[in-house]
Amino acid sequence: TVSVLYWSSIGMASSSGAIREAPLRGGVCLPGERVLRAEGDATLVIGRGLTHVQQLDRQRNRPQPGASTADEDVADIVASVGGRVARDSINVDAPAASSSSADVVPTAAPRYRVVSDGAKRYVPQLGDGVVGVVLRVSPHAYSVHIGAAAVASLEALAFDGASKTNRPKLAVGDLVYARVAEAEADAEVELSCCATGDMPRKDWGTGEAIFGPLPLGATAASVVVSLTHADGLLQNRNTALLVAGTRLGFEAVIGVNGRVWVRVPPGIPRKALVALTRIVIESADCVTPDEAQALVDKYFPPPATAAPGGADVATAGAGPIIGGGGGGSAAVTLGAL
Repeated sequence: TVSVLYWSSIGMASSSGAIREAPLRGGVCLPGERVLRAEGDATLVIGRGLTHVQQLDRQRNRPQPGASTADEDVADIVASVGGRVARDSINVDAPAASSSSADVVPTAAPRYRVVSDGAKRYVPQLGDGVVGVVLRVSPHAYSVHIGAAAVASLEALAFDGASKTNRPKLAVGDLVYARVAEAEADAEVELSCCATGDMPRKDWGTGEAIFGPLPLGATAASVVVSLTHADGLLQNRNTALLVAGTRLGFEAVIGVNGRVWVRVPPGIPRKALVALTRIVIESADCVTPDEAQALVDKYFPPPATAAPGGADVATAGAGPIIGGGGGGSAAVTLGAL
């Protein structure tokens, strides 16, 4: 049977079957429009803006009202709001293929959601990577603002390798990159900075953990962008940061909730950090790769090339904030899990 899982209630599922995507123009759907059809033993995860209408195979009779629907093998996924359909994957628990026991193993399942340009407030979904701001500190937990209707909770020991005597000491105003661990309706959203699934697990103190505190200061800053723009950066539809990485080495963490953190190496002029944050903000208006390239050239002109006769001629760019590029490629940490 088809297993349709909501982000807030991922559980046991099988992983075979077919998922057919509707031919949407530009990947944009309208409210009530069919987006997907899942058949057989397919497993998929749906998020915001999507719902499913289960149907029996046409060769079978429809069940009577109130009858069991355990033999349903077709599910239509329709849009409840208009917007662009985004697709990635998430680990779910599935029965081990080589075992007859109840053992389960993580398996990747496609997940879909609708990104609406009109969305103003972030709605937490299980597995989302978010950049939050610490609002309150207590001995056992932190209250974190993630742009949702209510603050989220992060336990003080919810970090890889943390203990009562060795754990991060966050303060009000600090940034933290975490994943949404619980997002049940009518319940407090819970965050975690522990790796999950096949993510590499590194102690928080090593500085190599995927999740954890994000420092601010002379070399790091954060900005808030629209949910649509954040999604575009995450999915690499907007290539501005990728292009900037060819001119300047930096790190970036992009939260699904619309907050972006960037850091440049020590010794780089602060105006380079300012330029990088401007690129993050202004790239919301970039629709094509050429526009993204032009934006990066505006702040980080390409290196000068030697013209015939020995004179240096700039290949592109005008009015630079910093001269040339810092060299190296960007170490971009994206917030999709």
